Amino acid sequence: MKFLLLFLIAIIWGSQFVLNDDALQVITPFELAFYRVLFGCITLTLLLKLPMVKEPKIKWTKQLIYLLMALTLCESVVPFILNGYGQQEVSSAVTSVLMASIPLMTILLERIINKRKIKAIELIGLLVGFIGLVILVYQDLITTENVNVLSIVFILIGAFSFSLALILMSKIPRDISSLRFTRAILLSSSIVILPLTLSENHFSAIDTDLWLKLILLGSFASGIVYYMYLSLVRSSGSTFTSLTNYLVPAIGITLGVIIQGDNFSMGHFVGFVVIIIGLVLVNVPNLKKEKSE
Repeated sequence: MKFLLLFLIAIIWGSQFVLNDDALQVITPFELAFYRVLFGCITLTLLLKLPMVKEPKIKWTKQLIYLLMALTLCESVVPFILNGYGQQEVSSAVTSVLMASIPLMTILLERIINKRKIKAIELIGLLVGFIGLVILVYQDLITTENVNVLSIVFILIGAFSFSLALILMSKIPRDISSLRFTRAILLSSSIVILPLTLSENHFSAIDTDLWLKLILLGSFASGIVYYMYLSLVRSSGSTFTSLTNYLVPAIGITLGVIIQGDNFSMGHFVGFVVIIIGLVLVNVPNLKKEKSE
Protein backbone atom coordinates (compact mmCIF):
# COMPACT_ATOMS: atom_id res chain seq x y z
CA MET A 1 0.00 0.00 0.00
CA LYS A 2 2.77 2.44 0.88
CA PHE A 3 4.46 1.87 -2.50
CA LEU A 4 1.15 2.55 -4.29
CA LEU A 5 0.77 5.82 -2.37
CA LEU A 6 4.39 6.74 -3.14
CA PHE A 7 3.82 6.25 -6.87
CA LEU A 8 0.47 8.11 -6.82
CA ILE A 9 2.17 11.11 -5.20
CA ALA A 10 4.97 10.95 -7.78
CA ILE A 11 2.44 10.78 -10.64
CA ILE A 12 0.55 13.86 -9.43
CA TRP A 13 3.71 15.90 -8.81
CA GLY A 14 5.35 14.60 -12.00
CA SER A 15 2.46 15.95 -14.05
CA GLN A 16 2.58 19.44 -12.54
CA PHE A 17 5.69 20.78 -14.29
CA VAL A 18 4.00 21.75 -17.55
CA LEU A 19 1.15 23.47 -15.69
CA ASN A 20 3.63 25.34 -13.49
CA ASP A 21 5.64 26.50 -16.51
CA ASP A 22 2.48 27.70 -18.29
CA ALA A 23 1.33 29.61 -15.20
CA LEU A 24 4.69 31.34 -14.66
CA GLN A 25 4.52 32.73 -18.20
CA VAL A 26 1.57 34.86 -17.07
CA ILE A 27 1.59 35.25 -13.29
CA THR A 28 4.27 35.86 -10.64
CA PRO A 29 5.68 33.17 -8.29
CA PHE A 30 3.82 34.83 -5.37
CA GLU A 31 0.52 34.59 -7.26
CA LEU A 32 1.18 30.98 -8.26
CA ALA A 33 1.98 30.03 -4.65
CA PHE A 34 -1.15 31.81 -3.37
CA TYR A 35 -3.55 30.26 -5.88
CA ARG A 36 -2.10 26.79 -5.27
CA VAL A 37 -2.52 26.85 -1.50
CA LEU A 38 -5.90 28.62 -1.75
CA PHE A 39 -7.44 26.10 -4.16
CA GLY A 40 -5.82 23.26 -2.21
CA CYS A 41 -7.44 24.52 0.98
CA ILE A 42 -10.84 24.87 -0.71
CA THR A 43 -10.60 21.32 -2.09
CA LEU A 44 -9.84 19.75 1.30
CA THR A 45 -12.59 21.85 2.93
CA LEU A 46 -15.09 20.45 0.41
CA LEU A 47 -13.83 16.92 1.11
CA LEU A 48 -14.42 17.45 4.84
CA LYS A 49 -18.02 18.44 4.06
CA LEU A 50 -18.79 15.08 2.43
CA PRO A 51 -21.16 12.94 4.57
CA MET A 52 -18.88 9.87 4.38
CA VAL A 53 -15.82 11.79 5.61
CA LYS A 54 -15.83 11.81 9.40
CA GLU A 55 -12.58 13.22 10.70
CA PRO A 56 -12.30 14.28 14.36
CA LYS A 57 -11.89 18.00 14.95
CA ILE A 58 -8.51 19.20 16.15
CA LYS A 59 -8.11 20.42 19.73
CA TRP A 60 -5.52 23.13 19.28
CA THR A 61 -2.82 23.36 21.93
CA LYS A 62 0.01 25.89 22.03
CA GLN A 63 2.51 23.23 20.95
CA LEU A 64 0.31 22.17 18.02
CA ILE A 65 -0.07 25.79 16.87
CA TYR A 66 3.73 26.22 16.90
CA LEU A 67 4.06 23.04 14.85
CA LEU A 68 1.45 24.34 12.38
CA MET A 69 3.32 27.64 12.01
CA ALA A 70 6.63 25.84 11.39
CA LEU A 71 5.06 23.51 8.80
CA THR A 72 3.32 26.42 7.10
CA LEU A 73 6.69 28.06 6.47
CA CYS A 74 8.70 24.91 5.70
CA GLU A 75 6.16 22.93 3.66
CA SER A 76 4.36 25.68 1.73
CA VAL A 77 5.51 29.27 1.97
CA VAL A 78 9.31 29.01 1.65
CA PRO A 79 9.58 26.24 -1.01
CA PHE A 80 6.63 27.45 -3.11
CA ILE A 81 8.02 30.97 -3.38
CA LEU A 82 11.73 30.12 -3.71
CA ASN A 83 11.13 27.28 -6.16
CA GLY A 84 8.84 29.54 -8.18
CA TYR A 85 11.58 32.13 -8.57
CA GLY A 86 14.27 29.49 -9.09
CA GLN A 87 12.40 27.65 -11.85
CA GLN A 88 12.13 30.85 -13.86
CA GLU A 89 15.87 30.69 -14.54
CA VAL A 90 16.71 26.98 -14.17
CA SER A 91 15.71 24.09 -16.44
CA SER A 92 13.47 21.31 -15.17
CA ALA A 93 16.39 18.84 -15.46
CA VAL A 94 18.61 20.93 -13.17
CA THR A 95 15.67 21.54 -10.81
CA SER A 96 14.94 17.80 -10.52
CA VAL A 97 18.57 17.02 -9.63
CA LEU A 98 18.63 19.81 -7.02
CA MET A 99 15.33 18.62 -5.52
CA ALA A 100 16.74 15.08 -5.42
CA SER A 101 18.94 16.28 -2.57
CA ILE A 102 15.82 16.12 -0.36
CA PRO A 103 16.16 12.39 0.55
CA LEU A 104 19.84 12.90 1.43
CA MET A 105 19.05 16.02 3.49
CA THR A 106 16.14 14.22 5.17
CA ILE A 107 18.15 11.24 6.35
CA LEU A 108 20.85 13.61 7.65
CA LEU A 109 18.25 15.65 9.55
CA GLU A 110 16.74 12.46 10.96
CA ARG A 111 20.17 11.55 12.29
CA ILE A 112 20.68 15.01 13.84
CA ILE A 113 17.16 15.76 15.13
CA ASN A 114 15.64 12.33 15.79
CA LYS A 115 18.97 10.59 16.60
CA ARG A 116 17.97 7.81 14.19
CA LYS A 117 20.69 5.33 13.35
CA ILE A 118 21.32 5.33 9.60
CA LYS A 119 21.92 1.89 8.09
CA ALA A 120 24.63 1.66 5.41
CA ILE A 121 22.21 -0.01 2.97
CA GLU A 122 19.83 2.97 3.25
CA LEU A 123 22.57 5.46 2.44
CA ILE A 124 23.77 3.32 -0.46
CA GLY A 125 20.19 3.12 -1.76
CA LEU A 126 19.80 6.91 -1.60
CA LEU A 127 23.06 7.44 -3.48
CA VAL A 128 22.13 4.82 -6.09
CA GLY A 129 18.74 6.52 -6.58
CA PHE A 130 20.45 9.90 -6.97
CA ILE A 131 22.84 8.48 -9.58
CA GLY A 132 19.84 6.99 -11.41
CA LEU A 133 18.18 10.40 -11.50
CA VAL A 134 21.33 12.05 -12.92
CA ILE A 135 21.47 9.35 -15.63
CA LEU A 136 17.78 9.95 -16.34
CA VAL A 137 18.17 13.68 -17.01
CA TYR A 138 21.82 13.63 -18.16
CA GLN A 139 21.04 14.59 -21.75
CA ASP A 140 19.15 17.68 -20.61
CA LEU A 141 21.83 18.56 -18.06
CA ILE A 142 24.67 18.68 -20.61
CA THR A 143 22.65 20.93 -22.94
CA THR A 144 21.81 23.41 -20.15
CA GLU A 145 23.58 26.75 -20.53
CA ASN A 146 23.93 29.90 -18.40
CA VAL A 147 22.76 28.39 -15.12
CA ASN A 148 21.79 31.14 -12.67
CA VAL A 149 23.65 30.58 -9.38
CA LEU A 150 21.11 32.54 -7.29
CA SER A 151 18.28 30.43 -8.70
CA ILE A 152 20.17 27.26 -7.73
CA VAL A 153 20.59 28.63 -4.19
CA PHE A 154 16.83 29.38 -4.03
CA ILE A 155 15.92 25.82 -5.09
CA LEU A 156 18.40 24.25 -2.65
CA ILE A 157 16.97 26.33 0.23
CA GLY A 158 13.51 25.20 -0.86
CA ALA A 159 14.71 21.58 -0.87
CA PHE A 160 16.14 21.94 2.64
CA SER A 161 12.86 23.50 3.76
CA PHE A 162 10.95 20.48 2.38
CA SER A 163 13.34 18.14 4.20
CA LEU A 164 12.81 19.94 7.49
CA ALA A 165 9.04 19.80 6.92
CA LEU A 166 9.25 16.02 6.53
CA ILE A 167 10.87 15.74 9.95
CA LEU A 168 8.30 18.11 11.49
CA MET A 169 5.42 16.08 10.03
CA SER A 170 6.58 13.05 11.98
CA LYS A 171 6.07 15.11 15.16
CA ILE A 172 2.30 15.48 14.61
CA PRO A 173 0.44 13.49 17.33
CA ARG A 174 -1.11 10.26 16.10
CA ASP A 175 -4.63 11.21 17.17
CA ILE A 176 -4.65 14.30 14.91
CA SER A 177 -6.53 14.00 11.61
CA SER A 178 -4.13 14.16 8.64
CA LEU A 179 -6.87 15.64 6.43
CA ARG A 180 -7.77 18.41 8.88
CA PHE A 181 -4.13 19.22 9.65
CA THR A 182 -3.23 19.43 5.96
CA ARG A 183 -6.20 21.77 5.43
CA ALA A 184 -4.94 23.89 8.35
CA ILE A 185 -1.45 24.11 6.78
CA LEU A 186 -2.89 25.26 3.45
CA LEU A 187 -5.24 27.75 5.13
CA SER A 188 -2.46 29.34 7.17
CA SER A 189 -0.22 29.35 4.07
CA SER A 190 -2.91 31.28 2.16
CA ILE A 191 -3.08 33.85 4.96
CA VAL A 192 0.72 34.27 4.99
CA ILE A 193 1.21 34.44 1.20
CA LEU A 194 -1.73 36.80 0.45
CA PRO A 195 -0.03 39.98 1.81
CA LEU A 196 3.15 39.07 -0.08
CA THR A 197 1.10 38.78 -3.26
CA LEU A 198 -0.70 42.07 -2.58
CA SER A 199 2.66 43.79 -2.00
CA GLU A 200 3.34 43.45 -5.74
CA ASN A 201 0.50 45.98 -6.24
CA HIS A 202 -1.24 44.04 -8.98
CA PHE A 203 -2.93 40.79 -9.88
CA SER A 204 -2.19 39.43 -13.36
CA ALA A 205 -4.98 39.07 -15.89
CA ILE A 206 -5.87 35.37 -16.08
CA ASP A 207 -7.95 33.74 -18.83
CA THR A 208 -10.32 30.80 -18.38
CA ASP A 209 -7.78 28.24 -19.57
CA LEU A 210 -5.20 29.32 -16.99
CA TRP A 211 -7.83 29.44 -14.22
CA LEU A 212 -8.60 25.78 -14.95
CA LYS A 213 -4.89 24.92 -14.78
CA LEU A 214 -4.52 26.78 -11.48
CA ILE A 215 -7.54 24.98 -10.03
CA LEU A 216 -6.05 21.64 -11.11
CA LEU A 217 -2.67 22.56 -9.61
CA GLY A 218 -4.22 23.70 -6.36
CA SER A 219 -6.75 20.90 -5.99
CA PHE A 220 -4.51 17.96 -6.84
CA ALA A 221 -0.83 19.04 -6.70
CA SER A 222 -1.30 21.04 -3.47
CA GLY A 223 -4.49 19.85 -1.78
CA ILE A 224 -5.03 16.14 -2.29
CA VAL A 225 -1.37 15.24 -2.78
CA TYR A 226 -0.34 17.10 0.41
CA TYR A 227 -2.88 15.06 2.35
CA MET A 228 -1.48 11.86 0.80
CA TYR A 229 2.06 13.07 1.52
CA LEU A 230 1.37 13.74 5.20
CA SER A 231 -0.41 10.39 5.54
CA LEU A 232 2.59 8.60 4.02
CA VAL A 233 5.06 10.37 6.33
CA ARG A 234 3.04 9.34 9.36
CA SER A 235 2.68 5.71 8.23
CA SER A 236 6.04 5.02 6.56
CA GLY A 237 8.49 7.66 7.79
CA SER A 238 10.26 10.74 6.45
CA THR A 239 13.05 9.05 4.49
CA PHE A 240 10.73 6.71 2.58
CA THR A 241 8.35 9.56 1.68
CA SER A 242 11.23 11.76 0.49
CA LEU A 243 11.95 9.18 -2.23
CA THR A 244 9.13 10.73 -4.27
CA ASN A 245 11.78 13.24 -5.39
CA TYR A 246 13.55 10.45 -7.32
CA LEU A 247 10.33 9.24 -8.92
CA VAL A 248 8.80 12.61 -9.88
CA PRO A 249 11.23 13.35 -12.78
CA ALA A 250 10.87 9.75 -13.99
CA ILE A 251 7.08 10.13 -14.06
CA GLY A 252 7.42 13.53 -15.77
CA ILE A 253 9.57 12.03 -18.55
CA THR A 254 7.18 9.08 -18.96
CA LEU A 255 4.19 11.41 -19.31
CA GLY A 256 6.15 13.48 -21.84
CA VAL A 257 6.74 10.34 -23.93
CA ILE A 258 3.10 9.20 -23.69
CA ILE A 259 1.31 12.56 -24.05
CA GLN A 260 3.72 14.78 -26.00
CA GLY A 261 5.53 12.13 -28.02
CA ASP A 262 8.98 12.90 -26.56
CA ASN A 263 11.86 10.57 -27.38
CA PHE A 264 12.59 7.71 -24.98
CA SER A 265 16.32 6.93 -24.93
CA MET A 266 18.46 4.14 -23.50
CA GLY A 267 19.63 6.67 -20.88
CA HIS A 268 16.04 7.04 -19.69
CA PHE A 269 15.64 3.28 -19.40
CA VAL A 270 18.91 2.84 -17.47
CA GLY A 271 17.99 5.77 -15.20
CA PHE A 272 14.59 4.20 -14.42
CA VAL A 273 16.18 0.85 -13.56
CA VAL A 274 18.85 2.40 -11.32
CA ILE A 275 16.23 4.50 -9.48
CA ILE A 276 14.12 1.39 -8.79
CA ILE A 277 17.22 -0.45 -7.51
CA GLY A 278 17.87 2.51 -5.18
CA LEU A 279 14.28 2.40 -3.88
CA VAL A 280 14.58 -1.32 -3.16
CA LEU A 281 17.91 -0.89 -1.35
CA VAL A 282 16.55 1.88 0.88
CA ASN A 283 13.68 -0.39 1.91
CA VAL A 284 15.73 -3.53 2.61
CA PRO A 285 15.72 -2.89 6.41
CA ASN A 286 11.92 -2.42 6.41
CA LEU A 287 11.34 -5.52 4.27
CA LYS A 288 13.47 -7.61 6.66
CA LYS A 289 11.57 -6.20 9.62
CA GLU A 290 8.16 -6.98 8.07
CA LYS A 291 9.28 -10.55 7.24
CA SER A 292 10.41 -11.20 10.81
CA GLU A 293 7.10 -10.00 12.33
